[in-house]
Amino acid sequence: MAVVVNPGLDRSAPRLSRQVLEFFPVNERVVSLHLLARDRCLTVVSAYGPNSSVEYPTFLETLRGVLEFAPTGDSIVLLGDFNAHVGNDSNTWRGMIGRNGPPHLNLSGVLLLDFCASHSFSKTNTMFKHKGSHQYTWYQDTLGQRSMIDLVVVSSDLQPHVLDTRVKRGVELSTDHHLVVSWIRLQKRMLDRLGRPKHIVRVCWECLADPSVRGVFNSHLRESFNQIPREVGDIESEWTMFSSSIVDTAIRSCGRKEEFGEAIDKDYRTASGKFWQTVRHLRRGKQLSANTVYSEGGELLASTGDTVGRWKEHFGNLINPTDTPFIEEPEAEDSEIDSFITQAEVTEVVQQLLSEKAPGVGEIRPGYLKTLDVVGLSWLTRLCNTAWWSGTVPLDWATGVVVPLFKKEDRRVCSNYRGIILLSLPRKVYSRVLERRVEPQILEEKCGFRPGHGTLDQLYTLHRVLEGTWEFAQPVHMCFVDLQKAFDHVPHGIL
Repeated sequence: MAVVVNPGLDRSAPRLSRQVLEFFPVNERVVSLHLLARDRCLTVVSAYGPNSSVEYPTFLETLRGVLEFAPTGDSIVLLGDFNAHVGNDSNTWRGMIGRNGPPHLNLSGVLLLDFCASHSFSKTNTMFKHKGSHQYTWYQDTLGQRSMIDLVVVSSDLQPHVLDTRVKRGVELSTDHHLVVSWIRLQKRMLDRLGRPKHIVRVCWECLADPSVRGVFNSHLRESFNQIPREVGDIESEWTMFSSSIVDTAIRSCGRKEEFGEAIDKDYRTASGKFWQTVRHLRRGKQLSANTVYSEGGELLASTGDTVGRWKEHFGNLINPTDTPFIEEPEAEDSEIDSFITQAEVTEVVQQLLSEKAPGVGEIRPGYLKTLDVVGLSWLTRLCNTAWWSGTVPLDWATGVVVPLFKKEDRRVCSNYRGIILLSLPRKVYSRVLERRVEPQILEEKCGFRPGHGTLDQLYTLHRVLEGTWEFAQPVHMCFVDLQKAFDHVPHGIL
C-alpha cells in the first residue's frame, strides 16, 4: 500500500507536497497520511479490503483504530479497493450512499455500510450519475463481469464539497481496475450554528444596547401592561398576555432581521453579500447526528418517523423515569418561603442572567428581560406570584427543547449523546427565585451546586475522617455512587 503526492508541474502541486505532516503505515492493508490543505487538516487513509467476509471485521477494526488516533477536527478521506458491494439502497442507508450505484450488495458491503454509518461517512461514487463505463471500477472481460469496489469515502463535513467522483479509463497499468478520481473543492470553514424553526421571527435584539431603543421598548410594553385586567387570572392567560406582549414589543422596537428572500426582493443589486452568505451556509458541511439509529432492542431504524420516535423514547425515559419513588418532604415552617415574591427578588435574578443564553419555548431572550424597567419587572413579578400561589406553571414552562450533542463512539446509539434542554427564560427566573429562598434550609454538609461549597470541601472532610480513624485503628467503610445520567431525578429508593 502507498499514498503518492504528485510533486507536479504546475504551481499548486509543489505546495501540496510540502504540506504532508505525517505518514504512518499501519499494516500491509492500511496506511495513513496526515495532510494540511488550506485551513483544514485531512487524514487520508488508503485501504485494501480482504476478499473474504470472514476477515472483513478485522479489517474494519484496523480502520477504526486509525480513525480513533486521527487528530480531533480532521476531515477524513478513505480511498482504496474495499472489495465490497454496497448496493444503492439510499433509503435504508440515507446519507451513506446515493442511488447511482450498482444494485449488488454482499455481506462485506453490509459491514462496510454499517461502519460508515457509525462514523457518518459517505461513499461519493454513488452520489453522482454517470454512464456505466465511468461508474464501474473493476472489470473481467473473460467472464463478462464488472463491479464498483474501488471507493472514495469522505466524512460528512467534506461531502458537500465533493464536486464529482468517476472512473478515468485508459490509465491502467497491467491491472483489472480502473483509476477513480474525485474532485473536492475545499473552502474556508465556517462555524456551525444550531438551526432554528422557520416560523420563528428573528429579531435584531442586539439593538437593545441602544438607550433610545430601550426607551421605546419599555414605552410599548408599558402600554400593553396598562391594557391587561387588574384582577389576576389563571396562569395560562397571564403567561399568554406577558409572552405575546414582550415578543411583539421586541419586534416593533428592534425590528426583524432581514431574510434572504426579503433582501433580494428589496434590491437585488445590493443583495450580493446576502446571496453569497446564504450559498456558503447551504454548502458547508455539518457534523450532524446519524440519520439512522438503533432501537432499544438493537434494530436499525431508518425512517424519519421511527428515528424521531426513538429519540423521544430515549429522552423520555432518561428525563422522566417512571421508577423513581416520590418522597414527601417535610414542610418548612419558615414564613419567608410562604410569603409573596417581591420585585426586588425578581430584579436581582434578572440582572444575573447571561445575555448570550439561548431562548427556549416562547423565544423570550435574556436581553428582553434585562431591558425591563420598573413596570415590566412588576409584570414579571405578578406572573411569578400567580404561579406560586396557584401551584401550577404554564405549559411552556414545563416544555423544553432537547438538543442532542454527540459524545463518542457509534453515532447511531442514542446513549452516546448528551442532551441539553433549552428552557423558557421566565421559567428560569421563577426557579432561581425559589431556589434562593430554599438555600437557607439546605444542610451545611450538602455541597452540590452551591457557591462557596465545592469538591475540595468534601475531600478535606473525608481526609480528616480518615486521619482520625487511622490514628485509632478503626475500620472505615465508604460508598461512592456515580449517577451516569441523573438529570433532575435521583433514585432515592435505590440509594
